Amino acid sequence: MFDQKQRNSYDTVIIGAGLAGLIAANYLADDGLKVLILEKSANVGGRAMTIERKGCQFNLGPHGLYIKGEGFKCLNELNISLQGNAASINGIVTTSKKMFKAPFSPYSLLTSSLLSFKEKLEFVRIMSEVSRVDLKLVKEQTFTEWVDKRVTSKIVKQLIYTLTRLATYCASPHLLSAKAVLRQLLISQGGVKYINEGWGTIIQQLNEQATLKGVTILTRQNIASIHGEYPTFHVGLSNGDSVLTRTIICTASPSETGRLFKQYATPTLDSMLKASIPVKGAALDLALKRLPRPNLHFAMDLEQPLYYSNHSNAAHLSKNKAHQVIHAFRYFTNEEEKIDSATIKNELEWYIDRIQPGWKKEVVTSRFLPTLTVYQRVPQPRQDQFFSNSFHVRGLFVAGDWISPTSILADGSISSAKQAAMQIINEEDSLGVIKKRVSRI
Repeated sequence: MFDQKQRNSYDTVIIGAGLAGLIAANYLADDGLKVLILEKSANVGGRAMTIERKGCQFNLGPHGLYIKGEGFKCLNELNISLQGNAASINGIVTTSKKMFKAPFSPYSLLTSSLLSFKEKLEFVRIMSEVSRVDLKLVKEQTFTEWVDKRVTSKIVKQLIYTLTRLATYCASPHLLSAKAVLRQLLISQGGVKYINEGWGTIIQQLNEQATLKGVTILTRQNIASIHGEYPTFHVGLSNGDSVLTRTIICTASPSETGRLFKQYATPTLDSMLKASIPVKGAALDLALKRLPRPNLHFAMDLEQPLYYSNHSNAAHLSKNKAHQVIHAFRYFTNEEEKIDSATIKNELEWYIDRIQPGWKKEVVTSRFLPTLTVYQRVPQPRQDQFFSNSFHVRGLFVAGDWISPTSILADGSISSAKQAAMQIINEEDSLGVIKKRVSRI
């Protein structure tokens, strides 16, 4: 597969061709470094891939890109086209007995019957505090501790925790860092964009740009071993080939990263791996011929960790313009060790029945994902100090949605990938390794 010249020509090997791997590759190639991406699966994209079924595009569950997030900035910087529209904030919140207008705009807050006048004032006060809180002062607190000190109304607490699930995809506020949640709530106020034809269009553009910049991308490549030290690492593949590289960025999961870098383990890496508890959920993705209730585009339950959204309201996700791609999502708490798939699916179908009664007669195609890893780490208090792209082994770096001390979800994946690439670029540039800089158009 590799001749001797190729084996010795890579400045950086990136493990994984998901969002983080492709982002890092583009930044490195922009500065003239030779990059090889090794991907174990048959396709690039990881959890950001999009699958087409019967002319409809399905992401792996509901995906939105925060307009004020780090990911949006980086993708724009790399000239990635982000066609689509912002999600509507008009929707409902549900309880076991009733449906209420979601109080997320000034008008809907005034007209919604969900909250009493006193509760509306309390909700406004808390959301105003989110916009001006000093995050340094809350770094030791869980989000539950932060809320309990400020909110007296039970239903206002429920509403805030529901918004937290929506913004973080995590249903464990007693574990979540108040600092991380408040930052994410602030970012979410800038809106979410749904992408035309799904997130696969982002992956396709990153892949094409990387290839044009000279990045080599190989799929179905299982890594058997890594040994050596900077500036000569040997990456052994399961087919018997080996690759030489000056630096490595691993964008794999925490467990896979721990396996690949086992002999390079440091207290910093051990702390990062130990602190990485994944955030999981279940998704029921549907394409319908039509919506029984065409004006109802999203709903969240106050009592159960359930969410519904019609992404076709903001993005083109089907070749047939009449078809609607919708998602129902069940957030898992970190205490749910045993998950019964049939029960979860029934919950999701029951919730869609409440929002879109008669939907089963309209199904074009569907997909149920019973245990979807949304991102790899619940951000908890006092953990920021552990997390960094570098774990004090020269030439080895990590990136992914579990690495960033400041961002989560795709923002964490993208920003950590850029940071890892910048660390390599700065160090290699100082050593004179980079001979040619490529200007971004």
